[in-house]
Amino acid sequence: IDGVPVSTAATISSRKTASLEFVSTLEGYRNQGIAFTVCFRALKALQARGTEYVTLRCEFEVYKLYEKMGFKPYYEQRLFSFPRGN
Repeated sequence: IDGVPVSTAATISSRKTASLEFVSTLEGYRNQGIAFTVCFRALKALQARGTEYVTLRCEFEVYKLYEKMGFKPYYEQRLFSFPRGN
């Protein structure tokens, strides 16, 4: 926005499948549809290359963004940590 990079997304692809990764928007620019636009453009580029399936992983707080884009949940993952020194 005005020459400042405020949002990003990357894709990793192989043949007909791809993964949407590393989606991020600077805090002051969130909830303005910027990540949606960045992801949409990334998905259109994949589609133009013949990609048929796209997957992603996301934090619970942002899953609604991906549902708006048409993604459906496949499974839920939980992350655990083990305290150091135990």
